Amino acid sequence: MRRRRIRASLLAGAIFIFLGASNPAWAAIWHVDDNGAYDPGPGDLTVSDPLEDGSIDHPFDSIQEAINGAGMGNMITVFPGVYI
Repeated sequence: MRRRRIRASLLAGAIFIFLGASNPAWAAIWHVDDNGAYDPGPGDLTVSDPLEDGSIDHPFDSIQEAINGAGMGNMITVFPGVYI
């Protein structure tokens, strides 16, 4: 299994995680926000948005979910909050 090179930075209250050496224009962007608009249980990882897919409208509840779905060159945005 190859290890992923992860680089993170903080900008405007959100953490951006880049997977790989570069972030080409075509790369996917995954979103993490446990307080998303359609999340029926904000702050509770056991209650998720039924349409959760990592999009801006239906973000993942955990950082690990986004990492699992991301590939090289993808970017993950992590909105402010506490993630365990």
